[in-house]
Amino acid sequence: MLFAFGRRHRTRLLTMMMAVIAISYCNKAKSAAEQGPDRQPELPQQRSPDQTQTQTPSDQTQQKPRAQANGYATRYWDCCKPHCGWPGNVSGGMNPVGTCDINNHSHGRHYLHQSSCGGGDGFTCFGMAPWAKSDTLSYGFAAVPANGAVCGKCYEIQFNGEGHYGEDKGARKLVNKRMIVQATNIGHDVNGGQFDLLIPGGGVGAFNACSRQWNVADSELGAQYGGILSACKQKHGYNAELETYKSCVREKCNTLFGTAGRSDLLRGCMWFVDWFEVADNPNLQYTEVSCPRELDEVSGKN
Repeated sequence: MLFAFGRRHRTRLLTMMMAVIAISYCNKAKSAAEQGPDRQPELPQQRSPDQTQTQTPSDQTQQKPRAQANGYATRYWDCCKPHCGWPGNVSGGMNPVGTCDINNHSHGRHYLHQSSCGGGDGFTCFGMAPWAKSDTLSYGFAAVPANGAVCGKCYEIQFNGEGHYGEDKGARKLVNKRMIVQATNIGHDVNGGQFDLLIPGGGVGAFNACSRQWNVADSELGAQYGGILSACKQKHGYNAELETYKSCVREKCNTLFGTAGRSDLLRGCMWFVDWFEVADNPNLQYTEVSCPRELDEVSGKN
């Protein structure tokens, strides 16, 4: 068809065709420019809060069980100023354990009184006797092995119903009971895993300021090691019924602590009878835990 027209007509026709092609190209370029970099890409639809699954820390990382170690409990109350009552024996930022005078009046924040076991007037305060929080939980204080900076640390101890030196009827009744105790003293004669619980009438051990403070004869304190329970076992034999031992210890608690001003000591001694079941050196498992505020308040740690 092009060859049927003259040169002039063919030139005009080619010009018109090129114009149509140019217009079509410009329209496409305009459409592309409208969707250029200034236009934001369309985002996927977000979940509403009630559709979003969140993970708590416990979901992300499973709690590891606390490591436990085996040990056993003994008992003492020597009336001395405890090792952790000296400023040089506690970590920075921690108060030493508070002490009392011979009449159980607090020395407050005066920590340099000499120990009663060295002739001074720094005694264990009566309020440090153990107490029951429930039928299965009690709080108290203990002397622990002299290994490192132990002052102020707390331990949860779980009794397993066994006696450390063989079958013990009281230890058997402690099964599933537990205590949280704070370390306030050390003992160079305290072995690894041993918790020497601070219990009124528990025996004075290597040192004795109780005879002077309570104005009693040494014999009224029971056996040097083991205290009034050991004295009861010496009296009734080592195979007597549990209730026989409990009755004997209860009587001695009343005799020793039934006078005015010793109510905390009497309470702690009766705790040994009623909650602790006069258990004699029971076995346990223990692990270090954070200290309850009540223990810190009684010891004066914070």
